[in-house]
Amino acid sequence: MTNNRRCAWPDCLALAALLLEAVLASQASALGQGYSEPASNRETGVSIDQYIGSWDKSEPRSTHGTLIERSILRPGDPYTPGPPGAVLEFHKNFSLATLAAGGRTPPIQHVEEEIPYIEAGKGRIESGENFWPLEAGYGVLIPPQTEHVLANEDQQEMTLLVLTDLLEPGATPGKTILVRDSAQLPYAEPSAHWNYFAKLLFGPKDGISPVSKVLVVDMFPMTIGAPHPHIPHWEEVWCKLPPRSSYLLLGSEVREQRPNEAFVVPPNGKTVHSVVNLSERPTSWFYFSHYTVKVEYPDWVYNVPSVPAQKIRK
Repeated sequence: MTNNRRCAWPDCLALAALLLEAVLASQASALGQGYSEPASNRETGVSIDQYIGSWDKSEPRSTHGTLIERSILRPGDPYTPGPPGAVLEFHKNFSLATLAAGGRTPPIQHVEEEIPYIEAGKGRIESGENFWPLEAGYGVLIPPQTEHVLANEDQQEMTLLVLTDLLEPGATPGKTILVRDSAQLPYAEPSAHWNYFAKLLFGPKDGISPVSKVLVVDMFPMTIGAPHPHIPHWEEVWCKLPPRSSYLLLGSEVREQRPNEAFVVPPNGKTVHSVVNLSERPTSWFYFSHYTVKVEYPDWVYNVPSVPAQKIRK
């Protein structure tokens, strides 16, 4: 990913003020106002652009017969990173995919668990005798070895994010496809790290890893999340959802984050991170993680209506 994108001057001033306030507040002690400055990227030796992935830096490939995928993030070593975006320690792949207007994939099943998230277009996913309608903001959890067909019933291209993962010990996969509309989900984590309003798209009780979760995170105008680092083997990914760009903080540097660009937080216990909304409108991120502790939510978070299955007419 190139590192020469810069924010407009008014945005830079606002961003600098927010970041300074955030870092100072997060580091000051309550009693003596003592301040411990986070390590700079020069001190940690972190090149943040290796932890940022973009779909337009990878070649297109055909999957599911007619689906075109371009990787955003790929497996790699986040402790000694190589090419930009090849830093996933636990997840298998994260891509941006398109399905042509009227397109339809052939029936397919795979050993991996797959989570598509629809960004644009309308269609359906079919499995056995059932189908589920799909539109922008819908997330789909496809258990391993579940045959399915993805169909685009719209006159425009369908665009979707695709997260692929191998199930780990302790995960109990669901028996059928699960579809949720993110617009209908409650905030499972309101005001996390100051200003992250997170909706749980899928969690361990849905059949994913006990230490993982998939969220849609909303941020409201002129807000920033509290900068903080993550320890080794704590994988956290933030992907900017369309239509607008925003800004990300990794350590001592800032980058513009365009739609469908994603970053992995360097898991070194030193590099702080945050995302920022400098716009006058709410904006959102697609988030997924693999922690070192179990993910736990109360039952009410899971007890939300899912998109119901419908019978396929013969």
